[in-house]
Amino acid sequence: MRLTTRLAVVITFLLVLFFAGTLVFQRYISKNILNLGIDRIGQSQTEIQSLLKIHGRFIQSYVYDNSSWDEMVQFVEKPNTKWFIENVQTPSQKLQIDYLWVFDAKGQLVHANSNNESSTLLFNPEALGKQFSWKDSKNYPHFFTKINNRIVEVFIAPIQSSADQERHTEAKGFLAAGQIYDSEMFGFFKEYMPNTSFQIVDQNNNNEFKRKEGTVYVYHPLIGDTKTNIAYLKVEQNLPLYKLFTRYQALYNYFFIGFSLSILLLLIFFIIKYVNSPLHLIFDAISLRSEEPILQVKDRNDEFGQLSSLISLFFKQRKQLFEEIEERKKSEESLRKALHEVEITTLEKIKAERADEAKSVFISNISHELRTPMNAVVAISELLIKDKPSEEEEKLLKVLHFSAKQLTNLVTDILDFSKIESNNLDLEQRPFNLYHLCDELAQMMIFSSHQKSVHLFFKEDETLKNLLVGDAHRLNQVLINLLSNAIKFTDKGEINFIYKVLHLSEDQKAQIYFEVNDTGMGISKEDLPHIFERFYQAHSNMEKKLVGTGLGLALSYKLVDLMGGRLKAESELGKGTRFYFTLQFDLDPALAEGQKKASLQNVGNALSGLKVLVAEDHEINAFVLKQFFTQWKVQAVYAENGKIALERLEEQEFDLVLMDLQMPVMDGYEAVQQIRSWPKSKFKRLPIVAVTANASKETREHLLQNGFDIFVSKPFDSGTLYQVLFTIKKHTLETKPENL
Repeated sequence: MRLTTRLAVVITFLLVLFFAGTLVFQRYISKNILNLGIDRIGQSQTEIQSLLKIHGRFIQSYVYDNSSWDEMVQFVEKPNTKWFIENVQTPSQKLQIDYLWVFDAKGQLVHANSNNESSTLLFNPEALGKQFSWKDSKNYPHFFTKINNRIVEVFIAPIQSSADQERHTEAKGFLAAGQIYDSEMFGFFKEYMPNTSFQIVDQNNNNEFKRKEGTVYVYHPLIGDTKTNIAYLKVEQNLPLYKLFTRYQALYNYFFIGFSLSILLLLIFFIIKYVNSPLHLIFDAISLRSEEPILQVKDRNDEFGQLSSLISLFFKQRKQLFEEIEERKKSEESLRKALHEVEITTLEKIKAERADEAKSVFISNISHELRTPMNAVVAISELLIKDKPSEEEEKLLKVLHFSAKQLTNLVTDILDFSKIESNNLDLEQRPFNLYHLCDELAQMMIFSSHQKSVHLFFKEDETLKNLLVGDAHRLNQVLINLLSNAIKFTDKGEINFIYKVLHLSEDQKAQIYFEVNDTGMGISKEDLPHIFERFYQAHSNMEKKLVGTGLGLALSYKLVDLMGGRLKAESELGKGTRFYFTLQFDLDPALAEGQKKASLQNVGNALSGLKVLVAEDHEINAFVLKQFFTQWKVQAVYAENGKIALERLEEQEFDLVLMDLQMPVMDGYEAVQQIRSWPKSKFKRLPIVAVTANASKETREHLLQNGFDIFVSKPFDSGTLYQVLFTIKKHTLETKPENL
């Protein structure tokens, strides 16, 4: 077969293949258009649901706010139409609320008022309570109903005293608000969904996409008070882009095919003219085994010139092939060496990971060993101070208590710095009272400042009314380090401890500025850039008694950085130093007032009669707990290990268990697992408090996942322990059912 015939066959095959591909492509486009329409149905449903939620949220908030109101409770008992119009109906007009109803606790109508016309609402609180819930503010009745042949969206909330923000008491009545779904409402929807029309219909004709019209139809159900559909919101959305694409799709196809055929004809001409002739010369050169026929082809700057050059350089390429084989052998040898190095690196990485794991275990053990005796020193000194000692003894005991606290903080700093270095320190996000934290810290530091005749002034910002959400413990660590340094390096003058609110944003966030300044010895310009480096001593010529570990400022800098701020310092040698930083916190909805920590002074003998099982192998810790429990009139039984604790639980009834984690014979983890596995349900509900010196996030999560209800970190003070026991007794023991 001649070459031209072969080319004709190839071109014919390519044409057939091209037309087949075009048909497949058109079917693919058509299918995608249909899928886009179907997807648009789903998007429209989502948009409608979002619009209904946005629109209803304002009325729902209005009903919820006005139902928690002492004056509204009085209105139910003694209706006052003038008051209702001024304080309830008039504000509702701004939200375009059409209907308002007030019912008493039995569901009898007290007052009905409409901004448009008179109306009635069938209301049965008992039936609605079964469909919805009067105890859950997130599930108050919200439904659609027909009034005067109109669809009305209704929101209802129980009327209760403003003091009952949690809605725990019985309802004094009910407040209902309704809004008509009419053309004005649909105008609000069209602002968010252009090219869309809305209509209330009685039947659901199924969501559909009419491709030729380029229109999507969606039927959204309107749910009544019995959880049945009373009508449908028909949404008709025009998609002009789809319609235009469908109209001009055929014209586009014809244009595409004609253009493609023109390109193919040009290709055929090029093949005949520029391909057939050089191919004949190349075939002749191969048949004659001579380079002469292709000499004129070698000079061409195209594929044929390259092919001719390859034929003439055949033997040269053979030589190059052997050279490449040799190079490949060398590459394989290099690869083997690289794999060997990777294997060595992997082993070193495994060793490093094991070393990190061993370091974590060491930190956990040393934390336990250091905190356990310090817990005894802190607790016993606190007991002795409360035992009415003489003035001189009280002064010595306060020095002992403060020194023990300082040593505990130093141990915490060292362990936390190690965690930061290994990226294992996590921040907590819990509500806390900033004023209480700073005030208690200032009171603790005043004793040390008075010892040096230095005045410590604390200035708070009274504009902050809410609790903050953040890591109060880490913030306290930073402030303790800054105040301790200020007291240490100030011999006369004053120290100022300040916090103030820089900004309260609408998204419930607060920027708080902290500052500690003193009139101490100051820091030189040479030392100032290095004071946040670990183990750096800013005053190389200072007295030895003033030299610290060199970790306090380095740790404080890293903690502030983890919390999203930057610790900065300004100082002048001989005049004093100023440390300051700014942090951003989330605001907790709860107010700061009334959030004080429970203490012995304000709860009295609230723990009297509480029966506690204490599993603790350390005699000093057991002794300290015994002194606390004696003061609080708590009945305590002690066990030296987990096995004995299980025996005591089988013999006696207890209200809760204090369980140490590290004990001989049987540790706290195993003991708790056995308790939770016992068949009686009282053991599954029994409150178990973990007592641990390792307060890391991983440990806390592990405790809660393995049967513990709460944990107390060592060393603990009496107030912290009392608060835990008081909370458990109040929220668990007083409401527990009979033991099974």
